Amino acid sequence: VNGAMAQDTGKSPSDLLGRDPEELGATAAYAALVKREDQQIIAGEVILKEEHIQHPYTGQDSYRVISKNASLDADGNPIIVGANFDITPWRRAENALQGALQSQTQLLDFLQAVFDALPTPLFVENSHGQFVMLNRALARMLGSTTEALVGASSADMGLPPLPETIPLTEQTPHELDMH
Repeated sequence: VNGAMAQDTGKSPSDLLGRDPEELGATAAYAALVKREDQQIIAGEVILKEEHIQHPYTGQDSYRVISKNASLDADGNPIIVGANFDITPWRRAENALQGALQSQTQLLDFLQAVFDALPTPLFVENSHGQFVMLNRALARMLGSTTEALVGASSADMGLPPLPETIPLTEQTPHELDMH
């Protein structure tokens, strides 16, 4: 065993040598899984897997990538060589990102519903003049769907260009300046 294994289990290398997982404090179910896998390895299989478990020694939520393979020791006897990589910090970050993306998607869906509820044609363009978001009223006016128009430009749709700036003091009747 190496220092990383000792640190991971909370045991010294001398405490780990010659002991099976159950003797080291793992649950009976986890120890049985390790023994089954060890038999598969000796029979010639290779194990490459990711698991999400409670850590067998610390009890903490854990994500691991595990690699096990057979080899021969210096005397030619079969042995099992295994490596466990703790990927818990990356999985936690990934889960947090997925949660944030889900929240953002829900917010965008809500904003789209609000946009669609308004009878006035509305849109949001990016700096290249392409529709990023538009409502159903504008899509109907242009004879298309919101999904088909996202990414299109207002110029492609025959709409006049937006002015660079609109002074706040300028009064424009709503009906005359739909764009």
